Amino acid sequence: MSIGTRQPRRDESETLRHIWAKVFGDGDESSFFDYYFDPELCIVGTHSGIPVSAGYLVPAGNLVFGKASIPCAMIYAVATLPEYRNLGLGAAVVDKLVLTGQSAGFTAVVLCPSSDGLFEFYSTHSVFRDWFFIRELLFYGSLPKCPAVTIDEVLPREYYRIREDYLSGVAHIEFDERALSYQSTLSKEFGGGLFRVKTSRGVFCAVVERQRDNSIWIKELLAPEEQLPVVVAAIASLFPAKEYSVRVLARLCDLRASSAKYSGARRFGMLAALPSLMSEVSVWHSFIAAPWYGLAFD
Repeated sequence: MSIGTRQPRRDESETLRHIWAKVFGDGDESSFFDYYFDPELCIVGTHSGIPVSAGYLVPAGNLVFGKASIPCAMIYAVATLPEYRNLGLGAAVVDKLVLTGQSAGFTAVVLCPSSDGLFEFYSTHSVFRDWFFIRELLFYGSLPKCPAVTIDEVLPREYYRIREDYLSGVAHIEFDERALSYQSTLSKEFGGGLFRVKTSRGVFCAVVERQRDNSIWIKELLAPEEQLPVVVAAIASLFPAKEYSVRVLARLCDLRASSAKYSGARRFGMLAALPSLMSEVSVWHSFIAAPWYGLAFD
């Protein structure tokens, strides 16, 4: 048995689609390959020379913190065929993707692990460190209507403008229009999209999807704390449901550095930056809100 990593050959695109479909089973591979697939930003894990694992780099935009803005790529859709798991292929693919991204000029590479166990694994066995946090809120039942609030779907360019206005002063990933177009495509497949919400307090934004159990998932909601019920109520007017799961900014006061658990918040993403930048990147704690990952295309 021999395992290894390499970039895919030109004739292996169907193999990559097969791995994606077999692992994720959601049919989204066509959208990804249309928007983002670049063999130079892909790494396959091989078993006896045959690709059985794969991972991709998505040029997301920039990592913004303070006055700095550095090129950023996100590691996406790392997948290993079930019969080849527990051989270290996934970790090897991730390690190679970091090197590939930095060689391609992405000073920062980000990762969104799917479980606490993976956070611990990457913290121990890689250059990744916890950096992004979210709060997750649940709203139930009928929500009060607010006639003064309007909601409408917007194009990625307008969503970008609202998003960047709101996140000014917050360390975050500045997703470019291409990334937001990809998110819009994914959300529309689930009956949602990118939305602008106007209240008497300002203009805010949200990414909305309907889940298979008919609940609503608001994957990103950028609005002030006191406006959250009003904004969710506006979304509920377009998407009636019994339950709304909402991702919002984590405040620094939500984090307890002395504990493995966080009050009202949880880890969401990790950061690998060039060593020369790590000391600068660590200044995130000077901001009001914890760093915001935002859209993980999940």
